[in-house]
Amino acid sequence: MSVTKRLEILDLIRELRQQLNENGHTVPSDIALKLIKEMLRKMGEPGKRLLDQYFPEAK
Repeated sequence: MSVTKRLEILDLIRELRQQLNENGHTVPSDIALKLIKEMLRKMGEPGKRLLDQYFPEAK
């Protein structure tokens, strides 16, 4: 995964934490990224926007 992509993922994690009222810092594993994509799909429109923004290849 490119450095740019990792930075975008970190931005996604920060935004998710803000929406879920969670704090902390971490870099997600590949398995965690898969779960994040799944969760975004289940969130409806707000999740779709984030999925499109951070995972355009997941369409």
